[in-house]
Amino acid sequence: MDTNAFARSVEAEFGFTCPLTFLSFYADFLAFADTSKFSQKFGEAHVIRDVTEVVDLHDQCCPRWIVPFLWVQNFTSRDYYGFDTSQKIETEWPVCVFAVHAVVNSWPDFESFLNWAKS
Repeated sequence: MDTNAFARSVEAEFGFTCPLTFLSFYADFLAFADTSKFSQKFGEAHVIRDVTEVVDLHDQCCPRWIVPFLWVQNFTSRDYYGFDTSQKIETEWPVCVFAVHAVVNSWPDFESFLNWAKS
C-alpha cells in the first residue's frame, strides 16, 4: 500500500489526521526499514502498512490513543511506536513508544523520530 493510501485509510478509520511529517517522510521510513541498520536498531520489528493491522493491534493490547506504525517484539511483550493522539503539538502528533503499561520514549514529530532511528 502506498503512503497516501495507508494514511487515508487510517484517517478514515480513526478520524485522525496524519501529520505532515508522516506524509513527507513515510516513504523514507519504509526504505530505511529494509536496511540492516534498521534491523540492528529495532531487532525483531514489524512495520505496519495496513489499517487492518492497526485495528487488530487495538483489539489485542495496544492502547487506542496510540495510532501505531511499528511494533517491536521483545521477550514477553511488544513495544508500539506510534502517534500519541492524546497530545497534539500545533499541527503534529508526537511519536511515542509504549511498552507494557507506559510511554518510555517520545519525539515531537515523525521527522524527529526518523532522525533518531537513523542515528
